[in-house]
Amino acid sequence: MQENSSRCKLKLTYGKRLERKSSAEYVLHVAFHFCKEKSDMFHTSVSQSHLTSLDEVVARLAQHREVESIAILGSGANGHLNPASDYDVLVVLSEMPVPVSLVLTTIEHRLAEVVFFSADTIEEWLATETFDAGSYAASMVRRLQKARVAFDRTGHITRLYEKALSSSWKEEHDLQQVWEAWFNCNYDLQHTKRLLTSTDPVYLMAGDLRLLTNISGLLTTYFLIRQVPWQGAKEAIRYLMSHDPDYVEVLQHCLAETHRERKVDLYQHLAALTLAPLGALWSYDATAIELRTEGEMQPELLQAAFAWWEQLISP
Repeated sequence: MQENSSRCKLKLTYGKRLERKSSAEYVLHVAFHFCKEKSDMFHTSVSQSHLTSLDEVVARLAQHREVESIAILGSGANGHLNPASDYDVLVVLSEMPVPVSLVLTTIEHRLAEVVFFSADTIEEWLATETFDAGSYAASMVRRLQKARVAFDRTGHITRLYEKALSSSWKEEHDLQQVWEAWFNCNYDLQHTKRLLTSTDPVYLMAGDLRLLTNISGLLTTYFLIRQVPWQGAKEAIRYLMSHDPDYVEVLQHCLAETHRERKVDLYQHLAALTLAPLGALWSYDATAIELRTEGEMQPELLQAAFAWWEQLISP
């Protein structure tokens, strides 16, 4: 109560002090105090490992009793690094002194992501037999297939690594997610094309922004509906180069195209290729329905919704 009273008093003081100030001065004043109050939230520190080797960082981490396991993920695991490669490090903690999820820093002049998990989480994954293919847990288990265990005091990460390589777990693909991807892909295409038929520069810029996000989204949709595990953009491109070079060619042309109309045509072609296993794209005069349900998509409920809508709109 005292704290709230002090804040109110402080605000009143600001208000009295700013009565004769201009609007611009008032905005600057408020912004200054906002930034000052929030400085602890919007904070970074200088990397302590910028000049330190990855092996030395692992050794330093391993000295702490709460650090149980350390695994190197990605290209750093096998030493196949190029100038643009980063470091990905997984750290398992017996206890969480602070609820840290990820530390983005630099190690040995490279950008580095250090992700933290509790030992309880690893135990939970070890006990899980079926993972949702789109879940973060499944993606981490997949990434462990190409990992290098750098330190393991308790054997947690070694056991999970061995499980990742074995056939003792499987992934389950959610039909609801596939349906949503199909709906959203068509929805985004229809609205982007609509915006880009305008002569209004605001509409055109909004359409260009949608193009940027929608084209990248097609890649994850491609993998989702084909039930191919997503392992990041680089692995996705490698997979497509090997299994669907025609798709890669259209994607490259679409990304490189600067003429708006041609880019839209390529985007539509790419969307059609993406959704090919599920059928053709929506026609311009199509009606589609999205249900507000918390459970799985039910075809009979969707059919009932179409019948209900037709009844509402019929003459």
